[in-house]
Amino acid sequence: MYATTNPGKMRFMIYATCFSVDKAPNYQWGQAFVYGTDVVMGYRGVSADAEETDEVLEDLAGEAFSSAGDFKPSWFWAAEDWWVNDTAAIMASGTDSSHAITRRDNLDRTWGRRGATPHHDYFAWSWHEG
Repeated sequence: MYATTNPGKMRFMIYATCFSVDKAPNYQWGQAFVYGTDVVMGYRGVSADAEETDEVLEDLAGEAFSSAGDFKPSWFWAAEDWWVNDTAAIMASGTDSSHAITRRDNLDRTWGRRGATPHHDYFAWSWHEG
């Protein structure tokens, strides 16, 4: 991000692997958010790649992209499982802490792309054990 003033092209990232939005995701993803990324969804800690969890991404796509649900409840709902207690996590950014929290809790696919000039230097993340 320090080499360019152009906005990033990727807005929504689903990184469905272990430790992808872990205990300090601002250190993992902070630079990606400064100029373009809107949300990162992943797992806190170890996640299961199992027969019981193979529908998670399909469920997320149906809820968040087909039904236009907010990303946070859609991701937490999709990652819940009766047999596997994965901990789904989500992270968003904002121009201040309140803005980051609002975006984390309410962002959906219909929100417009943000410009390159408002730097998002504040981050909010949340997790939910399924």
